[in-house]
Amino acid sequence: MVSLPSAFPLPALGAAATASDRLGEETVSDREARLRETAKSFEAVFVAEMLKHAGLDEALAADEGTATDSFSSFVIERVAGDLVEAGGFGLADRFYTALRAKEEPTVSTSL
Repeated sequence: MVSLPSAFPLPALGAAATASDRLGEETVSDREARLRETAKSFEAVFVAEMLKHAGLDEALAADEGTATDSFSSFVIERVAGDLVEAGGFGLADRFYTALRAKEEPTVSTSL
């Protein structure tokens, strides 16, 4: 299942800590990985909402009663995460491209 990235990643402990583990520093590959995970997480949330609106939550709880209704959202989140990990709908790639474009420095063209 896709997990949401931590807003405050913890640095590595002991001698294994590298320069990129220091506060405020992030390598390019770390940033790329973070953006990809964020994009996948966003697609998973989007897919889960689509499944809910399609009636999957009601279908899961149809014959089981109120207790199952409480857990159907967890099942939907898991199904959505699994769909995204299996390739999803390609939205994560588009979200990643948009996030990456926002983080790239812009060139000022003032006269």
